[in-house]
Amino acid sequence: MKQCQQDTATLQLNSRLLMSGAALAGLGTALALAGLALAAAAVTDVARQWVSQQEVPPTEIARQQFAKAKAATAAGASTWRSHPANSAAHRR
Repeated sequence: MKQCQQDTATLQLNSRLLMSGAALAGLGTALALAGLALAAAAVTDVARQWVSQQEVPPTEIARQQFAKAKAATAAGASTWRSHPANSAAHRR
């Protein structure tokens, strides 16, 4: 009985090319992160300038709006309690 020998093709990875690609990808990532950091710093600076130019600080505006919402909620709840939805007037 004869043994059949098959030629097995071997794949060779060009490790130098792979390492160069990984290095360039890392460099590109580092540059992108640096660009994002600079853009974030610019936006933060503009936001700080805008807040400092406001006559009423944003925290005070938020407090006022919260107080209005709280009062409206209390008024709605009070009306709902004094005029229940299942009364005879609402069944018609």
